[in-house]
Amino acid sequence: MNELLTTHHRYFRAARFCARFAANEYLIRACAHCLAKTVHPQRKLPSAWSKNLKDSKHDQLMRHRALFLDSYAMVNFYDLPRFFARAKIKIVDRDNRIAIHRENGGLILTYHHHFFNHIGPMLGSLGLNTNPLTLSFTSSPILPLYNIDLKKPIESAKSLLHGGKWLFIEPTAHSAIIRETALSVIRDRGNLLMAIDFNNIYPWGKSNSVQLAAHTIQMPTGLLNRICQLNSEASIAYIYFTPNGELELRFSSLPQTQGNLSILLNSYTKHLDELLSNDPAFWEGWHDLTNGQTSISSGLPLK
Repeated sequence: MNELLTTHHRYFRAARFCARFAANEYLIRACAHCLAKTVHPQRKLPSAWSKNLKDSKHDQLMRHRALFLDSYAMVNFYDLPRFFARAKIKIVDRDNRIAIHRENGGLILTYHHHFFNHIGPMLGSLGLNTNPLTLSFTSSPILPLYNIDLKKPIESAKSLLHGGKWLFIEPTAHSAIIRETALSVIRDRGNLLMAIDFNNIYPWGKSNSVQLAAHTIQMPTGLLNRICQLNSEASIAYIYFTPNGELELRFSSLPQTQGNLSILLNSYTKHLDELLSNDPAFWEGWHDLTNGQTSISSGLPLK
């Protein structure tokens, strides 16, 4: 194994071991702090990882919070049914979007946050047919670790999607089949879950320039543009770990677009921008912006 694979395998192995203590919330959080400080693959984050953090002590705390959240989510990912049953998760859904999506399906946008792999199964456990869109592991540099470290939790979480399924996308394949599979979820009143908060790295995909956290990024918007034409229900949802240590599932409506992509993009980026101004450690996309390379492994830019 090269250094990258060795580092990730060490981390995944430690996270699997810590998952043995999943019945005890105190131990899980203690384990997550330990993982963040000692074996996390990205524990040396670049100094410019966040937006205008001038206080070095505050910056250090934010970095540790980011790595803690990532580790906490990873440990619990190895047994999501027990996590959902054990954790006290507050549902913030003032617009009644859960009931609407349970009945009508539609588009659910999210961010690349530390609970990105939890949000689809959580929505499914609430009775929403949910189909998360994510990049295939065959395109990941940690593919050799998939069968060892990640296959089992992903397959076990499949049963929580309430009839939905993981949609694994190959970024090299510009296929009408891929596009139609995603669109058919909307047409069949299922829920398509996707995140597009990253720079489009695929030259054959449509992009839109947006401002996010004082940066300009080229979001992949091809599939989103096609979805807008269907004028389906649209919402934004994510799992948030508050500074007080409480978990919240936050669900908000997005405006009806009548085919206008810019309306949806503006609302999406506004939600994320407001969150990042208060808690920059919540987002996993800083590395993408500060280093100029895409480290995020999800999204489907299609024409």
